[in-house]
Amino acid sequence: MAHMIPPNPPTSGPGAAAEKLLYDALARLDDEWFVYHRLAYVRDGVGEGEADFLVLHRNQGLLVIECKGAGVRRTGDGVWVREGDDDRTEQLKESPMVQAERHVRQLVGELDQRLQALPQTLGQTDGFPFVFGHAVAFPRETLAAGPLPLDMPRALVFDATALGQLAARIPEALAFWARTAGRRVLALPPPQFMAFRRKCLHPTLHICRSLGADMAAEDQMLVRLSAEQIRVAELWQTLQRFRVQGGAGTGKTLLAIETAKRMAEQGARVLFVCFNIYLAREAATRFAQEPPVLGSVTALHFHALCQQAAGLLGRSFKAPEDPLAAAQFWTETAPNHLLDALTEGVQPHFDAIVVDEGQDFEAAWWYVLEQCQPHPGKGRLAVFFDPGQDIFDRAVPVPDLPTLVLSYNYRNTKSIADCLRLLVETAAQSLPESPDGEPPQLHDQSSAAEIRKTVARIIERAVAAGQVRPEQITLLTPRSRKNSSLAGQVELAGLRLADDPGSRSGALLHTTIGKFKGLESDFVILLDIDPEDERCSRKARYVAASRARMRLHVCSKGSWLRGA
Repeated sequence: MAHMIPPNPPTSGPGAAAEKLLYDALARLDDEWFVYHRLAYVRDGVGEGEADFLVLHRNQGLLVIECKGAGVRRTGDGVWVREGDDDRTEQLKESPMVQAERHVRQLVGELDQRLQALPQTLGQTDGFPFVFGHAVAFPRETLAAGPLPLDMPRALVFDATALGQLAARIPEALAFWARTAGRRVLALPPPQFMAFRRKCLHPTLHICRSLGADMAAEDQMLVRLSAEQIRVAELWQTLQRFRVQGGAGTGKTLLAIETAKRMAEQGARVLFVCFNIYLAREAATRFAQEPPVLGSVTALHFHALCQQAAGLLGRSFKAPEDPLAAAQFWTETAPNHLLDALTEGVQPHFDAIVVDEGQDFEAAWWYVLEQCQPHPGKGRLAVFFDPGQDIFDRAVPVPDLPTLVLSYNYRNTKSIADCLRLLVETAAQSLPESPDGEPPQLHDQSSAAEIRKTVARIIERAVAAGQVRPEQITLLTPRSRKNSSLAGQVELAGLRLADDPGSRSGALLHTTIGKFKGLESDFVILLDIDPEDERCSRKARYVAASRARMRLHVCSKGSWLRGA
């Protein structure tokens, strides 16, 4: 699968339906391809623009694709128009091919200028290092047989029938431009290719957090970089082993990912490990999008690491059905597979280990993790944790290491953060400049039928107002799907319910508090909250509520802050 940046397809804006079709088709390219969607740029003295798609390959080159939706056509007198739903036509300012050519010319000009300013990035190069060109896509249209306009060679035009053939069609288009320019296709070495993407095409703003002023103005977000976060990111340069404690919203996961990246940039083989499956998957996606030039980062949740080790030993990895036996399997048997694989030399060691969600790890797991390094107890180790999020009540102390405490909440509005401090003493305080936001809204947790109506109304109002997209909304429950108030539902308020954060485009995510721990959402609705239920402990409510960045609705039996 291609590396898609950003990792989610388009959901709104002109031409979104056509762009989603092309996005999904491009995603099926192999992992040697990098696809940048809606890549905006500004070039001094030339202008600004946004390329619908920029497709990049280390060997093949760079192709800018202009994507057009249904209704775009060329009239008999050579004018390009767009037909609306009301049968009115609007003349386009320029043809799709001219538009694509302009984007690639300006983008390559800017990228080449950046390369000249950073000669050490690619060493000595003779001009721009890639074959480059442009193409046009009509994913919702089928072109008629026969000749195309003179400025539209068929090799550079992709219609609906080409979507399943892009693995061949895109190299064909780049080969066209190589012949046109009289250039030979050269393979850029992997380190230089990574450096080009990281330093020139898509540089990272390190450890930036965004706070929405409100839900109606999320495109005007304030980016900040805190002094204490900079200190954490630099800690590994002065300390071999350290830990970072912080409440929900202090940016621990962001910092853990950044710490792993920086360690890898020095050539280290790094293990990023956490407890949550979805969190590990998100971290792995980020590392894949921006892989280190020198070292490497392996991102896994702890039991996936154990399962990988069992596979290396040729052992099965399946938990018993009996609950007590299953608990013993996950706590003892699974990590023993990892320990055995290390002892037998089939499990590779890591130079450095970064642990997120450290409060969720059993005591024995720390010993096993230490054995994952060539010199146990002496290798680089960074642990990020929050005692307030110990929803499994393990009460296991993390390794006693030099500690930095994060004190500010960068995720939640002040109104939500105020409630978090009522639930857990270790909750972080808000920054003075954080948005106030709306107070969390409480709804009575009545019958399942009434709850479905209530939640549907909340969603309809939010989506209808045009301020919230479905994928910004998350429904959290302490219960399993089949036992929640939404049992048997496949959609709500006319929107699909998704179980996996990775497949929530255009859908509402419905999952458990435990599975969503470590992640965040702009708009959260908590269901099935009963402070008398052990599954709704203060820590569980704290974890659940802290996932909400800007809006929080709670369906509870009585006050959800009871016992605080």
